[in-house]
Order: sequence, then structure tokens, then C-alpha cells
Amino acid sequence: MIVLAVRQLIVVVVEDDELFAKALVRLLRARCEVRLAGSLAVALPLVARGGFDVLLCDWDLGDGNAREALALCATAAPAARRVILSARPYAFVSERASDVADLILEKPVDPGVLQRAIGLPRPRAGRGGPA
Repeated sequence: MIVLAVRQLIVVVVEDDELFAKALVRLLRARCEVRLAGSLAVALPLVARGGFDVLLCDWDLGDGNAREALALCATAAPAARRVILSARPYAFVSERASDVADLILEKPVDPGVLQRAIGLPRPRAGRGGPA
């Protein structure tokens, strides 16, 4: 029998709303390794180190916006998917970040849509959800 090890996605979540951050971590942790940053200041060194697959970032952070982290990601982890999750309207964020983001999602977002947006496949029937 051949057993293939599948590496979990490593997702850096940058979210300053503590309750929303906890919800994101709870949603993703079962299927991803999650690294959480609660501010831009905490996120920048984490992003600069690279070694992750997805940067999931709120646009409006208490100490700035996500643009700097997303631009840094493009050089520190060029293969990483860059996803913005924001309460601001899509058009507002798109005008400011379409050149540094791969995808922009508006809050609230369906958990299944979010999981697929970061690259997680749908769970198979009998393995944590409907087919």
C-alpha cells in the first residue's frame, strides 16, 4: 500500500477584530496550519519570513491597511495566494489593492466560499461535510 503525505496549507491570517480572528482560526485550523497576526506591525515580520501558502488579510487594520503586507508578500512569498477579506465594498478595496491581491472578498463571507478561495477543496462526503 502506498501512503502519500499531504502537507497542510500554511495560512497567515491578519485580522485585528479579536472575535472574527478567533472564528477564522476555528474555521481553518482543522484543515490548515494557521499563523495569526492581530495587527500590521505583527504581520510584517511574519510575512517577511515567508514560508506560507496563503496570506488572508483584513483590509482595515488598527495600525494601517493591508497594502504593505500584501506588497511584501509578493516579494517574500511570491507563490503565496494573497486574499483580502474586508467589510468595505469590493469597489473601494479593488481601487486600492487590485495590483497586490489575487482575490478580494467582502465580509460577511460564506465559510465554504472562503475555504475554496484560499485553495481548500470541498470536503468529500463522509469526511467532514457534504460532497
